[in-house]
Amino acid sequence: MKKIIITKVAIIENGKLGLFLPKSDPFYEFIYREASGVYWDNKLFCFKSTEPDKWNYKKWYQHMVGVIKSGLDITLEINDKTEFEPSDECFKNEILEANILVKKWLTSLK
Repeated sequence: MKKIIITKVAIIENGKLGLFLPKSDPFYEFIYREASGVYWDNKLFCFKSTEPDKWNYKKWYQHMVGVIKSGLDITLEINDKTEFEPSDECFKNEILEANILVKKWLTSLK
């Protein structure tokens, strides 16, 4: 199992959620095989969602981290250096809440 720190969580073009990583790996592109609305953007170095429809960013974050874990066996983590865009507290708190739920889920898998 590989652990990678998310450098930035951001709302990108058309309201998609982006999870930015420190570097690219050709392996990340295989996430499309999960057919789950999660894709790797090699230009931005981020996993991105499809355009949000019925899900909020909290749900998308949980979904993306779960799909990346199950599909690529990569655990994405947030730390105190992770940036948030927009930088408002509401968005940041929504993602941090989702991150707590993801950590609980990952712990239950062990």
